[in-house]
Amino acid sequence: MKELSIGMMVFFFAVVPVAMIWAVAKSTRRIRENMARLAADLGLRLDPPEQPKGWLAPPQRALGHVRGKAVLIHTYSTGSGKSRRTWTALTVTPNLKGDLTFSLSREGFGTRVLQLFGAKEITVGNREFDEAWFVQTNDPDFLRAALLPEVQQKFRPFRGTFKLENSAISYVEEGVIQNDERRLRYVQAADLVCDLADVAEVHARHDDKG
Repeated sequence: MKELSIGMMVFFFAVVPVAMIWAVAKSTRRIRENMARLAADLGLRLDPPEQPKGWLAPPQRALGHVRGKAVLIHTYSTGSGKSRRTWTALTVTPNLKGDLTFSLSREGFGTRVLQLFGAKEITVGNREFDEAWFVQTNDPDFLRAALLPEVQQKFRPFRGTFKLENSAISYVEEGVIQNDERRLRYVQAADLVCDLADVAEVHARHDDKG
């Protein structure tokens, strides 16, 4: 019995930590590989170009241009301890700066809380889209007209938040790019965010003429 207890102690204090470190290292390598594939899918470059050594090294970013617009994909964390959360952001910078702002988030508990505190949303007249997305903007008429049916269809696969603020448009989703499904979703997100950047540029041109 004593020998069994000693064996259990050795297992928990030696084998388990090694297994955990191996699992984290494997997950980190997979995340780096998926970021490299995503960069290749979109014609972006990795920064730094070589993978940092060590499983605790910071993740790489992907940056470059898609459809003639500057694009950056990176991960970041918020909170600390048990409340720490990791996010992946894809940001596109329109070629023209204007004063349009907007946010599109999946309807849920968070958006209901916003409504309780007085947040106003707009609808586009498509019941399916309006029930799925909580849309805010400083120019409701323009954005309502810009969200054409073919653009609305592109939102279907997404669960994160699209936002235009500080002259840049981002798509942010919790988690990292740890599998092919999420990698391909970010490829689709790059196309949609570039569409939204086109919308922002049209608004900016309209401002200049006004």
